[in-house]
Amino acid sequence: MFLWLCLLTQGVGAQGLQEADALFAQYKSLSSNGTKENAETYDLILSSYKGYAGVVKQLEPATSEYVRVKSTLLEIFPKLCEAAYFYADLQNHEKALGFAQAYIELSLLNVMNSEALFARREYPMLAYFAAMNTYFKKDYETSILYFQAYLTTKDDQNRESAFENLTRVYYDLKRFDDVKFIAEKTLQRYPNNWNVVSMGVDASTITRDDIRLPFFLEHALAIEPNKIELHVIQAQLREREKRYAEAYKMYEEIGKSMPDNADVYCHLAFNAYNAGTQLLDNVKGKKSKKEVAEAKQKAKEYFSKGVPYFKDILNNDPYAYNIAHALAMCYNVMGESTNLRQANQTLVSLRGKAVQPGDAPKLVASYKPSRNVNPVEMEAGSVESTSDIDQDIPMLGIKNANTYVVAIGNEKYKHKSQVSFAHNDANSIQEYCCQMFGVPRQNVHLRKDATLSEIKEEVRFLKEITKNSPDTYDIIFYYAGHGIPNTETGGAYLLPTDATGTDFESCYSLDKLYSEFDEMQAKRVVVLLDACFSGATRTGDMLEDARFVEYDAEEGDIKGHTIVFSAAQGTQTALPYDDNQHGFFTYFLLKHLRESKGNISFERLGKLVTKDVAKSALTFKNKKQEPKLRSSDESDPSWKEELLFNVNE
Repeated sequence: MFLWLCLLTQGVGAQGLQEADALFAQYKSLSSNGTKENAETYDLILSSYKGYAGVVKQLEPATSEYVRVKSTLLEIFPKLCEAAYFYADLQNHEKALGFAQAYIELSLLNVMNSEALFARREYPMLAYFAAMNTYFKKDYETSILYFQAYLTTKDDQNRESAFENLTRVYYDLKRFDDVKFIAEKTLQRYPNNWNVVSMGVDASTITRDDIRLPFFLEHALAIEPNKIELHVIQAQLREREKRYAEAYKMYEEIGKSMPDNADVYCHLAFNAYNAGTQLLDNVKGKKSKKEVAEAKQKAKEYFSKGVPYFKDILNNDPYAYNIAHALAMCYNVMGESTNLRQANQTLVSLRGKAVQPGDAPKLVASYKPSRNVNPVEMEAGSVESTSDIDQDIPMLGIKNANTYVVAIGNEKYKHKSQVSFAHNDANSIQEYCCQMFGVPRQNVHLRKDATLSEIKEEVRFLKEITKNSPDTYDIIFYYAGHGIPNTETGGAYLLPTDATGTDFESCYSLDKLYSEFDEMQAKRVVVLLDACFSGATRTGDMLEDARFVEYDAEEGDIKGHTIVFSAAQGTQTALPYDDNQHGFFTYFLLKHLRESKGNISFERLGKLVTKDVAKSALTFKNKKQEPKLRSSDESDPSWKEELLFNVNE
């Protein structure tokens, strides 16, 4: 008994195999003497489990000790279940929860991957019990683990509740991409769950995810067809989709429920204006006179519809330049010269430029009255960035003509959840390379949503370039997207957008990628990976629905003069920085390159990025993320003083 007490107070979870064996032997001795299971024996079981769980991660698979520990853990597993029910009968809630948690956590150890412990009869109830009670204690991150464990079972009794509460956990954590992912799966099975629907709508709206928002809106309107807030969201979506005529009709209906609403008036005015502008744009180059005449007449009708709204808004805000400009343009298109002259007088009084006959209207992005004399105009395909690192990117006036860059942003996957902001990440890498550091634009290959063949094509491009002038070019290979582990071989892979993740022939091995770089005749290769290889998505969810255990994949051996800077390590996840619409890693990488004007060593850059990413991931996501910087030649530390770009020219 004294030995057990000493070991317990020392923290058995940190002890070695010998201590864990001693605890289990103590338990077996009591059991063999006919002692009925009680608090003492169950506490020994729990302490034994913690000890074995701590050491099994350090053991090599297939060794005799590994096999023996696994066998012992399988023997302990049902005892943890018994203990949970034992304490539940005693109404000792905390103890029951502790054993239920241990029961689920044991099943999720890597050593148990092949045992399908979740198929045990008691498993669903204990998983759900652990999940709900951990959630009530506001230990949200841990509750996710238990909810996911429950959802790997086939139990239906609490399935809808588990899905709903898992969605709510992610919502409380502000992990909105996870909210959308789980909400979508929930609604496929439980389409009338209003709580899940509303969280899906909110999450899609907050993250500006216009791809998933229609799915949630459809479900929401089916449940609450008269809810005006949903119709407003739908109308705003039509605007962002540039379906202005539809948006105008929707706001007309909304206006019936919200008469004299200034915001509705603004949307009615500008949607009429944009619908007319769109019609005029679409007839450019068309040969059919009848078709052109009909489109112009229809456009005039839309501009005419916008006039009373613009006039009403201008009466309430007489200094709104963009309203005055739009009103003048309406009169111009309608051919009302007298009204145009009066509208131009207003424009000139606001220090604006008068609209001339023949001036063509342009689509507008701002739906609010503005006193800016340069109205915000929206060209087709433009993207409005809210991140500070994408505003006013400095130009250093340097040239890096011998640098070639491949920037891949894999955001929209055919078979997997999307990677938030991967397009933004790749776009910004391109702009910093070209605009700030003087890499010729033709030297930068930007690939969005690259398939396997497209990734291979870019690697071949780099090989051909370096072959022409050996030891001349610096290569930068940037990737933002899903990574995935091969749990059988331990290898890490880039996941192309057309891959399922189950056939590794369709993925791109990091070992292969580094071997390709080693064979290249480049002066230097820098690999930047805003991805992780634990099986988790950028939002922290798991790629494979049936297996929620994170995996510590090997990221591959690097050779030659290669430097790799990756966003996360081990079982960590490369997370998104929602407020800045980038991955944490990419945001802080560019931030420190910008602040230093590129005059920063790899060693210093690595320390600053790692510090900021780790702090922000913990603050905003309550998760660990620590970037990792390494070189093919760690024995020669000179690479640490090198710069990512040449800034001395």
